Amino acid sequence: MSREKMLYRIALEHLAEPTVVLDSQLHLRHCNAAARTWLAEDAAAEPPRAGQPARKVLPWLREELERFLIRGEVTTDCPVMVEGRSVPLRVTLSRLQEEGRMLGVMVGWRDLNDGRPLDLQLLASQRASEDRFQRLMEQAPFAIAMFSRDGWLVQVNPAWAHLWEVPRPAELLHRFNLLTDPQSQAVGYALAFRQALQGETVDVGEVEVKPFAPRNDSQRLALHSRVYPLTGSDGQVHTVVTVHEDISERKRLERALKNIASTDSLTGACNRLHFMERAEREFARYRRYRGSLSLLMLDLDHFKHVNDTHGHHAGDGVLRQMVQRCRQLFRETDLLGRLGGEEFAVLLPETALAQAQITAERLCREMAEQPIVLEGQSVAVTVSIGVAQAQADDRSLEELLRRADQALYDAKHGGRNRVNCAA
Repeated sequence: MSREKMLYRIALEHLAEPTVVLDSQLHLRHCNAAARTWLAEDAAAEPPRAGQPARKVLPWLREELERFLIRGEVTTDCPVMVEGRSVPLRVTLSRLQEEGRMLGVMVGWRDLNDGRPLDLQLLASQRASEDRFQRLMEQAPFAIAMFSRDGWLVQVNPAWAHLWEVPRPAELLHRFNLLTDPQSQAVGYALAFRQALQGETVDVGEVEVKPFAPRNDSQRLALHSRVYPLTGSDGQVHTVVTVHEDISERKRLERALKNIASTDSLTGACNRLHFMERAEREFARYRRYRGSLSLLMLDLDHFKHVNDTHGHHAGDGVLRQMVQRCRQLFRETDLLGRLGGEEFAVLLPETALAQAQITAERLCREMAEQPIVLEGQSVAVTVSIGVAQAQADDRSLEELLRRADQALYDAKHGGRNRVNCAA
């Protein structure tokens, strides 16, 4: 059983009001302790078993179910004969749905006169339900916290204390308020809490938060959080439950996989695919807001000679150090990508041609004047660079790439170790 379903079962079983859940075909899926006790005293109804049609388990509800299928949610009062006497009930039927598709129906009811005294069997059932709830709270692998209507923390399970790094959770009880806590407000917990007070179950989604006692300023938890209302016998929400699933490891793996998919494994620069995707987005932004956008195309001169003379291992080292020098020279907002072999591209947002040329000439000069040192061996490497600026009439990134590539071609055929700007 999934964690969400487990909590759902806990909350349902914990309700003091009789409540049953029907599937989309109006067959019984679940019946809580209060409903089982109530139905056992109704001679007209069959003992509840999963899969039974609702008309047999709840024969007195047939008309209300027909109205529900036509109108949707229904709250109605109806008399029911129990043990030879008429009992006025308030019945609520609510649709359980996901993305517009009906998954089932929740049916709850209560005695309007409160005329049925609690017998020992019902009391024992409620106590057993509370004991099961406490055991599940203690053993649940996901973090559960319970709050009062006014937002004060009243109960947590061990998984919650471990996740939030609270060694003595009792010290937080009735002292931590979710509604006034700045972090809870920022990530949406406070808003979800208020929605839960109205009876809504809220999927907050994925959030990043700081634990109560972080080991350092950068420590964050990645959580998937949900907020559930728990109602009392009067039908009002008295307790709100938060459930957190720790997805920090999953998010770390996702980031690692994304990095593998988008990064050149040798140099750490963007790979060709990722560079082109981001460059397309940056070009679209330029087309929308104008400003300026320039592109450098770089190619290491006589790189085959480096490989033939010093070996491919040295060639790999030259490529890595080339990227390191670029990172030191370019801004964080600039985009560096390895297009293949010894060819690289750098996209410079908000940079006009003149400034792009100055930056390119600086890189060209540094490469020529500062040989790369590998394992104590000096390797002289130069670079040719083509520079182009996006034009107002450019309809695609391809036009900018073509001009920069032509400028690079002219630089290489003009003697190499130089910068050439597109006309």
